[in-house]
Amino acid sequence: MATITPANTFDPVYLLDTTDPVKGGAVVGPLSAPTDGQANAQAQALANRTEYLRQKLLPIGSVIMWAGSSVPSNYFRCDGTTKSRSTYADLFAAIGTQFGEGDGVSLFHLPDFRGLFPRGYDAGAGNDPDTASRTAMNTGGNTGDAIGSVQDDAVEAHSHVIDRTSGIGGGTNPTVADSTEVDDSPNQDMTTGSFGGSTETRPKNFSIDFIIKYA
Repeated sequence: MATITPANTFDPVYLLDTTDPVKGGAVVGPLSAPTDGQANAQAQALANRTEYLRQKLLPIGSVIMWAGSSVPSNYFRCDGTTKSRSTYADLFAAIGTQFGEGDGVSLFHLPDFRGLFPRGYDAGAGNDPDTASRTAMNTGGNTGDAIGSVQDDAVEAHSHVIDRTSGIGGGTNPTVADSTEVDDSPNQDMTTGSFGGSTETRPKNFSIDFIIKYA
C-alpha cells in the first residue's frame, strides 16, 4: 500500500514510500518503454509536483470566502473554535495565537469571522486611527495594530445643525420633530433628536462563509 509522507528537502517535496511498489523492479531498458522501476519513479514525481503546486497556490493559513453549505476537506470554518497545536502543527505555525491562545498550552483559537466585516491590517499606515483601542478576539490574542485584533462598531463624532432662518426647502422657522432649542431666538440653531430604527449602522451586504486551510 503506497503512502505519501513529508520530506524535509526541497526536491522531492514529498516521498512515495511503499512496501508494495506501484511496479517493482529496477530501472532497465529504453526510456521509450517504461519499466517497473520507472513507473514507480514517475508516480513519485507526479505526487511531488502535485503537492508542491497545491501548497504554492494556496498555503496553509489561507482564508477564503466559501459559498458551499458544508466546509470542504482540509479546511476549517472560521468560527473561533479551539484546535490542537500538535495535531494541526502546520496551521499553528502559520497563525500562532493571533486569534487566541486556547488553553495556553496545547490548544489555539481559529479566527472567528462570523457576522463581521474584514478590515485590512493597518501596519502603521494610519488608515485606522483607532488601532490603540483594538482588542483581542479571544483571550491571549493580538491587540492594537496587529492581525487578529477586533474593533467594536462606532460612528464618528459629528453634529447636525439646522438653520432656523432658512429652514428646510427655503421655509422659515421650520418645526423639527424631537429637536432641542437652546433658547427662543429665531436665529438659534437646533440639534435634532435621534432617528433611524435599526440596531446597527451598515451598508447593503451579503452573507458568506470564511474558511481557513489547515492541510
